[in-house]
Amino acid sequence: MKRTLLLLLGGLFFALPTLAQDEELVELLEEVGESYAVEYLRPFVDAFGSDINGGLFHTAKIGGGLIPLLDVYVGVKVVAAAVSEDDQMFDLQYTTTRQISQTIAGQTFSCNADVTFNLTDVPTVFGESDRANIPASTVLASCMQNGVTVAESESFDPIPGLIKTQIAPLPIPQVTIGSFMGTDVTLRYFPNVNIADYGQIEMLGIGVRHSISQYIPLMPVNITVQGMWQKLSIDDPDGSNLLETTAIAGNIAASRSLGPLTAYVGAQVEKTDFSFAYTFTTDSGAPIEVAFDAEAENKFRVLGGVSVALGPIIVNADAARGTQNWIFSGGVGIGL
Repeated sequence: MKRTLLLLLGGLFFALPTLAQDEELVELLEEVGESYAVEYLRPFVDAFGSDINGGLFHTAKIGGGLIPLLDVYVGVKVVAAAVSEDDQMFDLQYTTTRQISQTIAGQTFSCNADVTFNLTDVPTVFGESDRANIPASTVLASCMQNGVTVAESESFDPIPGLIKTQIAPLPIPQVTIGSFMGTDVTLRYFPNVNIADYGQIEMLGIGVRHSISQYIPLMPVNITVQGMWQKLSIDDPDGSNLLETTAIAGNIAASRSLGPLTAYVGAQVEKTDFSFAYTFTTDSGAPIEVAFDAEAENKFRVLGGVSVALGPIIVNADAARGTQNWIFSGGVGIGL
């Protein structure tokens, strides 16, 4: 349960200290480091970028709440990005230098050989998690010494996925307060929480939404525009930053209500940047640092959904098609 919660919150790196004790993983990072880490984590970057920018609204109506001159919504949105089969595996070619040796007629010959591994369908973070089901890649390394061909078989065992899944969900608490001249403010906040011995996570997001339809007499639908900024940080138990995410999004939405039902549609542009930094400490005490910046692939989405008001309780669900994947969102909250 704890591991699932950490993944939902984007705490992938909390699992790294355990993986760091894997000798094969340590050897891998010493050889390929960032290039492998980028491909391994790419689906996480894309899915999390889609999630954090989802569920920003469930209606385009501003004003008219149960409390005169004040609208308040308090709830939780759960956004889930689809993970395709292509996101569960990747291909990578890398070359490393190994010292190989061979004994021939009682004499040992040694030399350095360049070994090129062509890795195919190796797991990403969302790929196969059982190491027994992941085939190793083997090549024949050879070089010449004193006219003698020295040959040796070299094997590579890929890192298993952290969790094999076809969907990556993220729960997000959300509060919306309005309205002033057709404008409301959305706040997303997760306090700086220390999760056992795994580290700390903190999230802050703020957005402003404004009614456009208020300027158009007899407009049959509500129309709004919204801008949103969000930031999430994850620190390890020592206080060092592991992951920092910054997301910005802008959308236009339209909705129409019929009794307790509200149908809504929208289009959104977005940009999500990530900074990863983690230092493994091997059993020998040698540090191995993996650090890189990345940008989520999703830049645009269109969506449609329905919300239902059961008195003060509001339930909504929608589906969005992004640049790269499908994103599903649902929420429940209290609207006054």
